[in-house]
Amino acid sequence: MSAGRSGFSREPHGPPRPPPSSSPSPVGGPVGGSGADVPVNVLIVARWLFGISLAGHYWVIATLVVAFILSSLGIGQLISVVSRNQSQAVQLAVFYIMPSFVLSGAFTPLETQPERVRSVAYFFPLTYFLHGFRTAILRQAPFADVGQDLLALLAFVVLTFGLSVLLLRMRPDVR
Repeated sequence: MSAGRSGFSREPHGPPRPPPSSSPSPVGGPVGGSGADVPVNVLIVARWLFGISLAGHYWVIATLVVAFILSSLGIGQLISVVSRNQSQAVQLAVFYIMPSFVLSGAFTPLETQPERVRSVAYFFPLTYFLHGFRTAILRQAPFADVGQDLLALLAFVVLTFGLSVLLLRMRPDVR
């Protein structure tokens, strides 16, 4: 596939197509947009299918979502800094994501996991996000009740972005 001067791409045996739009869909969701679309769509579906609604603590949930997205971006940045190529970055990301989902309490409660496994779960930001999100949704908790989870997520943000900046400065190929 090659792009001409007009910006249109041409398939080997087909008509020219316009380039994909980089602007997000006004509706969001699977069509396009930022990572914040997913939790919003989940809340819309939860309201529509199950009658679950937010009872007023929108800022608590929004803050948790933003902190989690930033911590996830920081981990992605760190993985990309320590990787030598794209293939290695993908492998590292998979080796990080799989245990993160299994151990963080996304599928089974942390209390049902053995103590040694549970201690590993606290190295993943998803653990803190899930705890804070469940607390905010189910108990309609204010900021004070999810403060520890927010602090842990913000610590992940500072540590991962800070470490990736330090590592980037140390790499000779970046200078």
